[in-house]
Amino acid sequence: MGRCMKYLIRNLMPELKIIKKPLFISLLLYFPITLLSISQPLIIGYAIHQLSLQQIEKSYTYALFFFIALFLLVILELIQGFYLQKAGQLLVRNLRSKAFARIQKLPMSFIDNMQLGKLLTRLSNDAESVAELFSMGAVQIVADIDRKSTRLNSSHTDIS
Repeated sequence: MGRCMKYLIRNLMPELKIIKKPLFISLLLYFPITLLSISQPLIIGYAIHQLSLQQIEKSYTYALFFFIALFLLVILELIQGFYLQKAGQLLVRNLRSKAFARIQKLPMSFIDNMQLGKLLTRLSNDAESVAELFSMGAVQIVADIDRKSTRLNSSHTDIS
């Protein structure tokens, strides 16, 4: 499995240069998204602490902070999702163009012996699978590791 992943990464590196901008923007958004995600339980903790001290006015301020953080989180996740999808679609377009150019260079005897449906299915499904892996799978793994490590670090903070 490790050799297969190295082969895939090595072959996709030239393709990643084309989608550098949307990929960079989506990866850059992980940090504020992570911070906003871990701020919500902290804000709730502070609000509950203020309620336990009978300071209701301050708990309203924390409720406002919570909804602002939630709103910003939703907006940033939408922007990030847009750029990940854009990167995936650019990758699919480029892979399909290269595959089509390569098929045009094949000898006619290969095309005569190959079933057309099998060839078209292979072309469209393989490019789409790589884009799906890229836009949803591989990038999300990095984000999940980042979020989990940040949450572990923030769970050790004291809210008193």
